[in-house]
Amino acid sequence: MNPLKLFEKWISEHGSAAILRDHNALLKSQKEALESELKSQKSALELKISELELKLKKTEFDRDEFKAKADDLQAHLDNARKEIETLNKIRAELKDQTQLQHRIVLLETANKHLEAQLRSRLLGF
Repeated sequence: MNPLKLFEKWISEHGSAAILRDHNALLKSQKEALESELKSQKSALELKISELELKLKKTEFDRDEFKAKADDLQAHLDNARKEIETLNKIRAELKDQTQLQHRIVLLETANKHLEAQLRSRLLGF
């Protein structure tokens, strides 16, 4: 073989190995950088998930508290409606009583007039 060819072959093989080693080192450093970034993003996502889970629990607690308040208010509303219904019945009864008392007063007044007329006729006035 030609010594120049051997020399060229040796340079080519040695150069290729050096280039391959440099490429491997570059790929390894890029892989490590990506793994580090991925780990960082995973930690950030886990933190965000924890925050959201905490927020969800607070929201569920608030919802349950509002539901309990709504149920309590509904019970108060139902009681108020019953009281209004009772008061309306009482008002109707009072109105009827007032009308009856008014009629009694009118009848008593009419009765007094009739008695006065009857007396005057009996006495001859």
